[in-house]
Amino acid sequence: MTSILCSVAVVLIGAALARFGGPRCRVAGLSSLVVALVLDATVPRGSGAWSADALSLTLAISAVVIGVSAGAYGLRQFRGEARAASITMWVVLVVGSVCWLDVARSTAAIVCSWLVTSLATVGVLATSAGVGRFQAGRRALWSVVVGDGALLLAVGAAAVLHAHHLRGAGVVAVVGAGLAALNRAGFGPRRSWVVSTVAAPTPVSALLHAGVVNAGAVLLLHISGHRGLPTWFAVGLLVASVVQMVILAPEINRRFDLKGQLATSTVSQMAFMFACIALGWPVLAVTHLIGHGIYKAGRFMGAGGAIGERAHLRAIARTGLRPTMPRRLTGAVVISGAGFSVSVVLGGEVRTAMPVLAVAALALWWQRTSRPTAHPVVTAAVLACVLAGYGAVVALVGALLASSMPAVTWQAPWWSAVGVVSMVALSVVRPRRSPSRARAVVHATQAPAAATAVEVAA
Repeated sequence: MTSILCSVAVVLIGAALARFGGPRCRVAGLSSLVVALVLDATVPRGSGAWSADALSLTLAISAVVIGVSAGAYGLRQFRGEARAASITMWVVLVVGSVCWLDVARSTAAIVCSWLVTSLATVGVLATSAGVGRFQAGRRALWSVVVGDGALLLAVGAAAVLHAHHLRGAGVVAVVGAGLAALNRAGFGPRRSWVVSTVAAPTPVSALLHAGVVNAGAVLLLHISGHRGLPTWFAVGLLVASVVQMVILAPEINRRFDLKGQLATSTVSQMAFMFACIALGWPVLAVTHLIGHGIYKAGRFMGAGGAIGERAHLRAIARTGLRPTMPRRLTGAVVISGAGFSVSVVLGGEVRTAMPVLAVAALALWWQRTSRPTAHPVVTAAVLACVLAGYGAVVALVGALLASSMPAVTWQAPWWSAVGVVSMVALSVVRPRRSPSRARAVVHATQAPAAATAVEVAA
């Protein structure tokens, strides 16, 4: 408990330095997150409200890495502006509260850390300047009222039922936590708060991947604990995740703005991660949780150079040759063979991860080679190496974090994850029509199954 209190004090001091100090003090405020992480790591296992283990420390480290990177990016972008101090303060509070959520164990600690993260997220969205900032802040605030309100009501109702020795306390708590997790991930039939944050500055969009939008998965891992998720809840979570992926899959490629595409695909990938948890493959979900956060934060921070990068790729494509069908098929065989070999050698959850990534890699390969490509052999080799590397990472995560992973009450077959992705990809395919030229220019066409598989699973 002493370590957590010291961590809280360090984060608050860092936030105060960032808000009321000069440029150097803002750097010191961001550096306080590293000190707080070290203090969180010293929390002994089984210390009550907070407890550090391999899984929680891994999640906290990834949050600090993303948060410090996004904060440093923001310091460069907002240098000399009045809002730099306030945004840096909120960045420190967001990342600090995310780390506290990672190491929280008791219900009170989880709820408090969750609420502080929500309030800090609303603060950073409301403080950041730009067109539509108030709309993004209002959507986030409404999301906090709905999702966090459901969590508080469920926890309160569960406490009352438990105090009067009535049944249903566990069911109420699990349902409330599930609603809060889905809401935090941006689930919903309409435009979610996550997509509305595209109006925020790029560092803020990157910061949300330090453990804000993916905090729902952390909450589900917490409630799994040593007993695992109830089967009825896992089935409901799977259905909600699949429905959300089906809704968002065509929307990803309809967006013309890169940040809009990234934000929409974020919600879709959160749905994929929830589906992995529901199917009983937590190692795959944790790997996706960490990898997606680092990858997507980097994509947001590199969004400014996307126009030049795409122009460069088009120039390379014009100088290349379109691969023949035998070469395309050979590349597909090489990629498939790499995924199959890795899954056979490593086994375990790698056998579940490889089909999903292999489908995405094959879709990307087939898409890239449908037009002139400068180095098709190198592209196929790189994709095969990526598959092998991802399989090694999943196996390493499973070995290192096995003792701290939540229990699994039931586990779907190894091909279940790729079945979900393939079903989502095929469900959004529509027969091609012949729209007018004006409509074809204004509206984007439906995404083919190949592109959808890449966006959903990659």
